[in-house]
Amino acid sequence: MAEFIARTGLIPVNAYPVAGGKVFVIEGAPVYVTLPATQVTPAITRASACQLLIRAALTGTGGTADDWKIVGTSRSGPCNNLPV
Repeated sequence: MAEFIARTGLIPVNAYPVAGGKVFVIEGAPVYVTLPATQVTPAITRASACQLLIRAALTGTGGTADDWKIVGTSRSGPCNNLPV
């Protein structure tokens, strides 16, 4: 987890225990994409937020981010491009 946080700058906003470890919840800032107006449609802005769930197994005492190893992810939005 420490390496992931250092590389992405994203930190968990919540965590909950599961069998064999924890799931860390990460919510990134929204990304806005605007499609330009045409002669028949107005400009449209769409927001998409990064939503990432990281399943981690305990490798130490659990006191620091270094004590957790990422074993799986579930993601949507701009998080699809993160190197996890």
